[in-house]
Amino acid sequence: MQRIALAIAVLAAAALAPHAARAQSAPVTLDCSLASNFCAVSVDSPSSPTPLKIWWSFDTSGTDAIFPRDCTHQETCSFWCPRYEGAIAASVQVRDAANVLIGSASAQAVCTQQDIVLP
Repeated sequence: MQRIALAIAVLAAAALAPHAARAQSAPVTLDCSLASNFCAVSVDSPSSPTPLKIWWSFDTSGTDAIFPRDCTHQETCSFWCPRYEGAIAASVQVRDAANVLIGSASAQAVCTQQDIVLP
């Protein structure tokens, strides 16, 4: 019962927080609103030399977030919280092949024991 109450509280907090963020002058979007334990970055910069360099960072304070694989240079990042669920702050920085900054973005994500489709 306590776990259900925690899940409801986490989802309520997630509903109130902005999930997708777009940097003001950059073509980078970070979206963590589709499901718990998942974030995706999209880049709208067709003239940048590829491959893109994607650097992720997370503030996992108050949770025991685990990242099962290295997200560096990946367009998506997955994680989960085996015992201490909650909101985490996700940030991403994108650079082109010449190491020129294309943009960055931040968003709130929800870290849970099991994946949940968010409303």
